[in-house]
Amino acid sequence: MAAYLRYVKRPCISRYLLTLLVFAMGLMAKPMLVTVPLILLLLDYWPLGRIRFTKSNPDKKQQTATGPKSLGKSLSAFNIFLEKIPFFILAAASAAVTIIVMKRAGHVAHAVDLTFKYRIASVLVSYTGCILKMFWPSRLAPFYPHPGTTLPVWKAIVAAAVLLLLSVTFFYYTRRRRYLLVGWLWYLITLLPVIGLLQVGSQAMADRYTYVPLIGLFIIVPFAATDLLRKMQYGKFILSTSAAVVIPVLMLCTYQQLSLWRNSITLFEHTINVTDNNYLAHNNLANALGEKGQYNAAIEHGLESLRIRPEYDVPHYNLGMAFYHKGNTEKAISHWTQTLQLNPKYPDAHYNLAIALIRQNETARAVEHLKEELKLNPNHTRARKILSDLENPALPIPSR
Repeated sequence: MAAYLRYVKRPCISRYLLTLLVFAMGLMAKPMLVTVPLILLLLDYWPLGRIRFTKSNPDKKQQTATGPKSLGKSLSAFNIFLEKIPFFILAAASAAVTIIVMKRAGHVAHAVDLTFKYRIASVLVSYTGCILKMFWPSRLAPFYPHPGTTLPVWKAIVAAAVLLLLSVTFFYYTRRRRYLLVGWLWYLITLLPVIGLLQVGSQAMADRYTYVPLIGLFIIVPFAATDLLRKMQYGKFILSTSAAVVIPVLMLCTYQQLSLWRNSITLFEHTINVTDNNYLAHNNLANALGEKGQYNAAIEHGLESLRIRPEYDVPHYNLGMAFYHKGNTEKAISHWTQTLQLNPKYPDAHYNLAIALIRQNETARAVEHLKEELKLNPNHTRARKILSDLENPALPIPSR
């Protein structure tokens, strides 16, 4: 944004190319920036005031009503769009590469499990949910499971009505308050790539994706508050008092939320309490409990994770570890076998299953899994040594 602002103030080819280069570097670091070209168009509209919709320049009165004077040379809407074409090309290339990589990694596989209408319903609820959590940050979690086909219809209808009402309101008042349109479209556009139309992963929404989209709402709130309180007799007092109350409260909320992140057990216990059917939280809690040696509790949460999502391979692996450490090798073998049935390319499952099979004197099966482990992880020296010992047992020393 800083590079683009320098270009707007003094347009030249070197500053334009620098802005394009910085944008390309940003895409390599964070593909979510694919929406930046549209954001630049919004900024050209307000506050930069670069877009000229008519041949004649607006008078000073109109400039005051709709926004600040142009910070750079005014251009027609068509020329402004032409200026952004290289940005759109880079964004399209980045989006295509990201989708291909995600599909090959299997992160988009669950998109086929949801028809378009269920994804649209979830998108509407997630858009309003992010707004609610911005103003009332409660029941926060690192992972919100996708409701799938269980999402109540009334929630989607209410969310659609709220979004429509806000959109109509902001568009209606945008003539004299351009920040309303810019802030609202900023929020809608920048959240679009990660809101779930193309379902990546199994989350309904993610707080980590909102730090850029919420800038749009943060644009609206202070400008709107200033406009509303400007003509009130005690407007400044109300504004300063509200800030003095709200900021400390949010600081306390932040402190409380951060305390939940002191370790995985407290974090995922909280996540289970504030979300429903959270298979990932149960699995991660099982893993954390297993690392602490609390195997019975780990088994309980691992089984709950599988109850919610039977096709999930990781809980089977964690259950295998818990049963193995409890001395129940047969159940460990059973769960690791099921892990590999769901995900044949799970290297740790191959290795641990091989070790368990050796304890059961099933060396032939153990050799097969060690070979699979080394195909997936050729640098696993311990697995290579065990395989070598099994295939080439030491010759007995002849007696004298």
